[in-house]
Formats: sequence, C-alpha cells, structure tokens
Amino acid sequence: MSCSNPRRTRFVCSTSAVLLLIAVGAGAGPVAAQIQADETTIGVLAALLAASDARRFDAAPLREALSHANPAVRRQGALAAGRMGDAAAVDFLLPALNDSSRYVQAGAAFALGVLKDARAIPALLLSARDTQVEAVTAIAKIGGDEGARALGEIIASGSPDVASAVVDQALLEAWRLSGRAPVNQLVRFAEARTPGTRWRALYSLARLRAAGAAPLLIRALSDQDPQIRAVAARGITRALLDSARVDPRGAVDALRPLLEDPDAQIRVNAVRALASLRDSSVAGAVAPLAADRGIGVAGLAESTLGVIRGGAGLEAQP
Repeated sequence: MSCSNPRRTRFVCSTSAVLLLIAVGAGAGPVAAQIQADETTIGVLAALLAASDARRFDAAPLREALSHANPAVRRQGALAAGRMGDAAAVDFLLPALNDSSRYVQAGAAFALGVLKDARAIPALLLSARDTQVEAVTAIAKIGGDEGARALGEIIASGSPDVASAVVDQALLEAWRLSGRAPVNQLVRFAEARTPGTRWRALYSLARLRAAGAAPLLIRALSDQDPQIRAVAARGITRALLDSARVDPRGAVDALRPLLEDPDAQIRVNAVRALASLRDSSVAGAVAPLAADRGIGVAGLAESTLGVIRGGAGLEAQP
C-alpha cells in the first residue's frame, strides 16, 4: 500500500516506511508495537514529514500528530515541529512538555532547543525540575540571558557531594553559553565527589577556555578516572595558562606521566597539550611515541617533536 499526502504536496510514502518512522520515533519497543496502520494516521504522518522535510510550518498535521492517541505519533509530531524551523511551532510544543509519555516530553524539549525561542525557557525549567534532562540541553541551546539564568539556577540547586542527573546535564551543556556560562558554579563542581560530575564540569570549563579552570585542569591530570584525565589534557593549552598566569612547568610535569597512559586517547591529548606548551625538555619523553601503535599517537608525536625542537626531537625528524 502507498499513500500520497492529502494536503497537495508531492510527498509519497509506503505504509512500511511510515510505520518504521514512528517505531524509531517512539524510542521504545512496547510503544511501537501498539501502532495501528490506519489510513488517517499514515496520511497525517505523510503530511508531517513533507512539511518538516521542506522546512515549512503546517499547523494541521502538527496539531493532529500532537493530539494522537499513540505516543509514538505524538513524539514524531514534536520532532517534526523542531525540524520545521518556525517559531510558530513553539505554542504547539509547550503543552507537549507535560505529555503523559516521557518520550514525547523529551521530543518536545529537543524540538524547542532546535527552535531556540526564549519563550520556552520557563516551561523547560519546570520540566528540568521534573528530571527531564533533555529540557536542560534545550535551555542551554536557547542560551541568551534567560537561558544562562535558568541553567545557573539548575546548577545552583545541586551539590558537589550529591550526584544529580539534571545538574550533571547542566554542567555538561554549560559551555554552550559561552561568555554567559556560570564559570564559578562550574569550578565548584570540578572536584565533586562523583567522577561523572567532575568530568562534566571540567569538560565545560575546558571548552570555555576559562582562566580560572587552569589549576583545576592541571590537578585533574592525575585523577584516577581516565575520562577526567583525557578531558583535562585536552583542555590545557599555552594560551589558557598564559591567560591564567600559571607557570607552565607545573602542567608539563603533570602531563609527562600521561605519555605512558594505557589509554591511547589520553596519550594523544597529552602530546597535543605538550605541543602547545612548546617545552623542548619533554622531547626525550615524546620521542618513543613516534613508534606508538595507538591510532593517531605516532603521527602526532612526530609533528610535536618538530614543534618543540628539542635535541631528541630534531634527531627524530627525517
């Protein structure tokens, strides 16, 4: 069976394609299994897909999808609303944040983040308080003064001693706020008790190139958690240390042991950081990595030896 869009578009779809779409959009097997391939539903989804593919706002199929009995269809309606790219869809999506299905709520929050309309922030903040982590990401994507205040409020509600999925998500997404990011709040969580919380705070601080984070990143190079060591090494640059007025020798000393770390990504990040610091004293330690079997390690080590121009580095160059 095939179907054509009843709203005078050229979109044509098969029943199986539409069912696959809403099954994927449902995000859960039990929900997808309840789908009934009635012609009305297929027609609504066909019109919805046509409008979203064309980045054209179409209220009729959007309204029908978001009020459909099946949560898989409602979720697809929410996602399509974001793809339409029109702020007019915001008024349709806000009620979906209170949908009975968490999958639909997450889809609505995602779409609002795509649309980046500040009108959605108060409702998203309420959803975030109800542990909807996708709402946190949406707030960060919207950004601006209102987004920064909301995200700061979420982080301030947490504690470095107690892990929270919502606070962790806010820490991870804070870098999106750029100059409006709550750096002081991130610093507070950079040495949190839970490794997952620490690395999220450090990740945003590293991406923000926040001067106040330099000492924290250096200390994190010796963290027991490999993900934290990786993000810390990735974040250290000469420009960051100069802006923080931190002596690079401390960073060099902390980076040296990472050249022998069992994690190849950590070795890559450590070599990259040392290349930025341009300290010729580490050439002897970097030179053996020119024969490293880790993906990307050997090539980066060779280029780093050329950059730092130490005696061992010059000997390693062809």
